[in-house]
Amino acid sequence: MSTIGVVIVSFNTRALLRDCLGSLRGCAVPLRIVVVDNASADGSAAMVRECFPDAELLALEQNLGFAAGTNAGIRHLGIGEKEASTSDSVADSGPHLPEFVLLLNPDTVVQPGAIEALHAFLEAHPRVGAVGPRLLNPDGSVQAAAFRFPTLAMTALDLFPPGEVLPGRLYNS
Repeated sequence: MSTIGVVIVSFNTRALLRDCLGSLRGCAVPLRIVVVDNASADGSAAMVRECFPDAELLALEQNLGFAAGTNAGIRHLGIGEKEASTSDSVADSGPHLPEFVLLLNPDTVVQPGAIEALHAFLEAHPRVGAVGPRLLNPDGSVQAAAFRFPTLAMTALDLFPPGEVLPGRLYNS
């Protein structure tokens, strides 16, 4: 079975991160979890070391932000390194190189079966490059996370709203 690398970038989210990591424990798909701690001052790194020893902790000296932290986590997994993908000896000497990567916010609580469903879809559709789950609010209602692709008419109305003297966002940009 293929492995999923999970990258979680955290900054002062100790309690949320604990819930997030706890929600991953029941996953049936093998996970390689990397927590990138962006120099938190709330004990997040210590909590990961103590409560989740199977997670790989990348404790940064400074807050690099979400994008740089995500990239650091992906590099930590070995994704994008020529040596890891071309040399069997390098791949065999360290942790398993995951086939898929899941970027997860620390305020996420993964529902049972969610990762398995995403994994099954990716396995069944090898030409698919990315998938995303349905997002739910804490009360279980659906959280809007995707919208229609903008058409030319939508863009024109956005830039030139009807009834305005000045040309809307175009004028303000």
